[in-house]
Amino acid sequence: MIDLTIINPTKDTLPIGTNLNQAIEIGVLAPFNPTIGNGTLTEFVSSALSANGSYSVSLPGIGGSGTWNAQASENSDSSWFVQLTLTGTFSGNGLTLNNATATANGNAVTFSDPTSSNVSLTLSQNNGGPFTSGKINISETSLPATLYISLP
Repeated sequence: MIDLTIINPTKDTLPIGTNLNQAIEIGVLAPFNPTIGNGTLTEFVSSALSANGSYSVSLPGIGGSGTWNAQASENSDSSWFVQLTLTGTFSGNGLTLNNATATANGNAVTFSDPTSSNVSLTLSQNNGGPFTSGKINISETSLPATLYISLP
């Protein structure tokens, strides 16, 4: 059994529970970790994580806006429903796995498509550093960069 709360950073810890209304930021893991949007964490328990919001990117050579949704929930057969959806400018990126397998490695959980070894999404703990906040990293095979969510 996978416990999603292992990805919660020890620095700037996100709240655990259901029916949350926790404001969060979404950003890109890069030098200076730019924030690209905000949102709401609505659920974070051992068997589910749900968050959504909007983004707006204004970086040299890259620009656009839209909404985002990140969801992971354990199915009754111990497989997982996992979805990362981006609308707007980056709508071609994202992933939906209806019956993903989940594996934990340290403080990371990787959800894989059992029919394709090339498709996966990983949620991992990132405790930040002296000048950066704790966050949960979101990396997905079709995204050119790693995203993160954190407290504002």
